[in-house]
Amino acid sequence: MADKQLHIDNSKLPTSLQNRHSKNEQRHSAQVGRGVHNSKLIESKSKFYVTRSEQLVAENGNASIVLGGGDRPGHPQGPGHGAKGHGRSNKIDIVVGRHSSSKNADDPDVLIHPNFFNDAARIYICQKTEIDKNFAIDVGEGPKNRIFEGGKNRSGIGIKADAVRVIGRESVKIVSGKAKGVRLNGNRGELNSHGGEIDYVGGIDLIGGNNIKTLQPIALAENTTKAIQRLTEIIEEIQSSLLNFARSQGQINTALASHFHVGNLGAPTSPSPSLAAVSIPAQGKIASSVTLPVVAIKYNLMFYRLSYLKAFSKKWIGSRNCRAN
Repeated sequence: MADKQLHIDNSKLPTSLQNRHSKNEQRHSAQVGRGVHNSKLIESKSKFYVTRSEQLVAENGNASIVLGGGDRPGHPQGPGHGAKGHGRSNKIDIVVGRHSSSKNADDPDVLIHPNFFNDAARIYICQKTEIDKNFAIDVGEGPKNRIFEGGKNRSGIGIKADAVRVIGRESVKIVSGKAKGVRLNGNRGELNSHGGEIDYVGGIDLIGGNNIKTLQPIALAENTTKAIQRLTEIIEEIQSSLLNFARSQGQINTALASHFHVGNLGAPTSPSPSLAAVSIPAQGKIASSVTLPVVAIKYNLMFYRLSYLKAFSKKWIGSRNCRAN
C-alpha cells in the first residue's frame, strides 16, 4: 500500500517542485515521499484512538503528543485511573513509533491505543498514576517492596526507549525525598502531589535486568574503608600475638635443648634449674602478650561485626537508601 503512494507523477506536482526535481537527479518522482534529504516521508501507520477526554495536540508522521484528563496506559476501559473516572490524573503522553514492534503497526484500518511495550519510545507524564505497574517494573513482594508502595497513586514520569541516556555536562543527581529548607504550607514543608504529607520516602534502586530479587544495598565507600582499616588492625593484633608467642616459645625450646638435671641415686631428679629459669618467665610473657590479647581480639571481632556488618549500626557498610544489582 505504501509503495503505491510513493510513485507520484511529476506533472501533478507544483511547478516550483517540478523545477527542483528536474535539477536534482537524486530527487526524481520515484523518490517523492521517501524522505530523501529529510523531505516528506510517507509511511503507512495504524490510526490512534483518541478519547473524548484527550486532545491530540501534535502529530507528524508517527510522532505525537497527547494531552488529556485521565491516566491511560492502554485501552480506555483500563488499566489506568482514567478508566476508573478518577480526577486529578491528567497526562502528557509524548510518543514516537506507536506499535512499532507489533504486527499491525502499518495497518491503517486498525485502531490502536497506548502501549508501553510495543511503542518505540515515550515520555509519559501523569498527575496520578501507578508508574511502576504501567511500565511493568519488578516490584517484588513483602517489606522490601519499596518502589511500588512509594509510587502508587502519585504523580509520575516514565521514560522508555531502546536506549535511554541522562547526560549532564557538569553533573547529574538522582534524588529521592522532599526539598530541603523549603518553607511551604506552614511548617509542613513540601507535600506530595495530592497535598498529603510525605511520610514515606523510598530509596534509589538501580535494577539491572528488571529483577528486584537480586538487589543489594550499595556499599558506602567511607564506611567500607573504615571497616577494612579496622580489620587490618585486628589482623595486625593477631600477627603481634603470634610473634610474641613464637619468641617466648623459642626461648623455651632453646632451654629444653640445653637443659640438665641433678641426679639423686635413682630417685626422681630435681627440676632443671636452667630450664626453670627460662620457662617460667616465658610462660608469664605468653599469658600477658599472647593469651590475653587473643581473648581481647575475640571481643574486638564481635564489636567489629556489630559495628560494620549489621544494618542497625551507624557504621554499617551498606546504604540504607540505594540498592543495585
